[in-house]
Amino acid sequence: MRAALRKAAGLKQDEVAEVFGVTRVAFHRWETDQATPHRRRLEAYARLLNGWAKKYPEAASAPPVPEQEAS
Repeated sequence: MRAALRKAAGLKQDEVAEVFGVTRVAFHRWETDQATPHRRRLEAYARLLNGWAKKYPEAASAPPVPEQEAS
């Protein structure tokens, strides 16, 4: 769902990673639930996801994106 929300917003992983000040790989791990951001980033990321979910409800209910398509 996280990747679907990001894609619905028209953004790439590296674009969002840059805003958070992390590498694309680190962001990919957040997006695929392989890692959790530190507290301040986690709170900001949660707000971002919640905002996207409200703006793009169809993406919020989308099935998970296969990993090779996650960028």
